[in-house]
Amino acid sequence: MAEDDPGTRRVLKKILTKAGHTVMLVSDGVRARLALEDNDDIDVLITDAVMPHLDGRELVVALRREAKWARLPIIMISAFVEPRDVAEILSSGVTRFLAKPVQTKLLLQELSTVLGPCFRQWFVVAAA
Repeated sequence: MAEDDPGTRRVLKKILTKAGHTVMLVSDGVRARLALEDNDDIDVLITDAVMPHLDGRELVVALRREAKWARLPIIMISAFVEPRDVAEILSSGVTRFLAKPVQTKLLLQELSTVLGPCFRQWFVVAAA
């Protein structure tokens, strides 16, 4: 998950690791892109919509242009929840959208949905 807010990063990392998931941490959209390129075993990306250097929407659009990442599940989180904002986020190519503050149960449900019910091990690109 690429996230620029330290508090949100801390909370989400705790939720994901407590649920038994392996989390890879990076600091922004540019580093998320580099981490994806350097690691073929990443199975899902969780990203904030608004970040420095390369925001989540720009990251998703760039990834969706490449065949290698066309099917990567991407969950975008954002505090921008006006209908126009959500429509723009969804049109960028994300798999799912979650509003901040992210609810633990909903996050884990969405991960289960995008990864499949039998999937036990996955990696998340996350901001450090």
